[in-house]
Amino acid sequence: MTQDSQIKTEETQDSQTAEVQAQEANTENTPSQEEQTEETQTANVASEQEATISETNEEDKLREILATKEKENVQLKDALLRQQAELANFKRRQADSTREQLKYASQNLISELLPMHDNLERALAHLHEQEDVSEAAKQFITGIEMVKKEFIQVLEKESVQEISPKGEEFNPNQHEAISVSDNKEFENNTVVDVIQKGYSYHDRILRPALVSVAKH
Repeated sequence: MTQDSQIKTEETQDSQTAEVQAQEANTENTPSQEEQTEETQTANVASEQEATISETNEEDKLREILATKEKENVQLKDALLRQQAELANFKRRQADSTREQLKYASQNLISELLPMHDNLERALAHLHEQEDVSEAAKQFITGIEMVKKEFIQVLEKESVQEISPKGEEFNPNQHEAISVSDNKEFENNTVVDVIQKGYSYHDRILRPALVSVAKH
């Protein structure tokens, strides 16, 4: 064998050896199918875990949002109930006020008319004291008595009641004592005489009766 042929043969062998070594190195560096499968499974598990964690976090956030909204809903309901209660109370107060105004609408007018009634009674009392009364005077007295009767009917229609407590126990809520009497015919603290009649209007006292009370 010539020297050139020997060199070529050695070069060929070296080349083949290098290729074998390169293949072996590639084989060592390339993962096996089992390793690739295991890595894939591990990656899938990790991905699933991340997805589960993400879903859990989302659920927690949704729960927090839902709890916040439920709390706000309860607060809004409470506020609405309070407003409804306040509105109902306001309407009730307004209705009570309106009803009371209507109930006592005539109070001022009646208070101004009472002195006229007093004058009618005084006039009649004076006329009845007269001994010699003409026919014309009698007719006049009858006319005044009719006016007085109609006047009293109007007052009663408006829920005005007369307070004339002679012989009754003194009541400071309805009577005003302007004098005392030692009259033994009446028990102590009893109304002996009515100087001026009083009047009530519904449940209010328009004017207390002016009285004399027994004290002994």
